[in-house]
Parts: sequence; C-alpha cells; structure tokens
Amino acid sequence: MWVQATLSVADLEAFVAHAFPLSVDLDSVHVTVELPTSVLLVADLGLRLAAHAKLHVTVVGIEVPLTVELAEVVLVPSIRREDDRDRLDFVLRVEELDFKNLPAFVDREIMSRVRASLERPIFSWDFTKTLDFTFGLPMALESMDTLRLHAIKGDLKIGQEGLTLAFTFALDVHDRP
Repeated sequence: MWVQATLSVADLEAFVAHAFPLSVDLDSVHVTVELPTSVLLVADLGLRLAAHAKLHVTVVGIEVPLTVELAEVVLVPSIRREDDRDRLDFVLRVEELDFKNLPAFVDREIMSRVRASLERPIFSWDFTKTLDFTFGLPMALESMDTLRLHAIKGDLKIGQEGLTLAFTFALDVHDRP
C-alpha cells in the first residue's frame, strides 16, 4: 500500500510563519534565524530562506555574539535509512552569511564553522514508528484478532508545487490465540 501527501508552497509558508524565529544550538555555535523575508521552494533541494540572524560562536572558550545582516539558508529534507528504518531528516544548510561590520575574510571563516556545526540534522522524524497502527477486530471475525498497518519505507520529492512525502505501508493480520 502506498500513501502520498503533498505539502503545498502555501502549507510550507504557513509552517515558516509559525516556526520562526528558529533557534538551533549545535556544538560551539548557536544560531537564531529571524522570520524570513523570502521563502522559496527549490525543486530537488528544499526550502530556501533569506532572513536576518544572530549567532553566538564560542571561540577559545569565549562566546562571541554576531549580527547577520543577511542569512541565506536552505532547509533540506531527506530520507535516511538507519537500523533498518527510514527517517525523515531536516538539515539547515547555510548558503550565505553577511555579517554586520566584519570584513569578508572573517565572514568566510565564521561561515565555515557554522556550516561544519550544521552538518547533522536539526530535526529527524522516525515516521516508521509514528505511522504504526494496530486495530482490534470484533469478535464476530473469529479467526482474526488484530490488523497492523505500518510504514516500512518512505520517499520524498521536492518540486516547484510542493514537497511530497510517500510512504509504503505493510498490512499484517494477527490470528486469535
């Protein structure tokens, strides 16, 4: 069984309006991305956002606050297989950071550190665990006790019209003891 759901551009814009400002704390970098001024769904990539941001970077044990005039980031979804289960991961990829009052060579060094800190997912959904349903059957069905409907695999497509998630489900029938 195959179930498919598409999040439209309008759905994703509504998500952004509720999810931002977004704060992410990873290793020696804390990033707060303000409400984006631009939201664009890029086919085969993810959701590109342009916004102001604030960073707190720890350098040799000292926290340094930085203001970002323009941050261009992409929220990149992907399906990852781990321990025989599919997960939906979201990585925040930094494309551009323009710091207020800093020379370009410093911008590049800090951007490199921020990118390195954001290489792992900021959010991961184990949908195979969430989409696992067991239904008790009525006694009138004498031989069957329960039905289990559970997601076993996922697929993802990012197009101009939206982000489409598709799940393959298995159906198991459990007999009465």
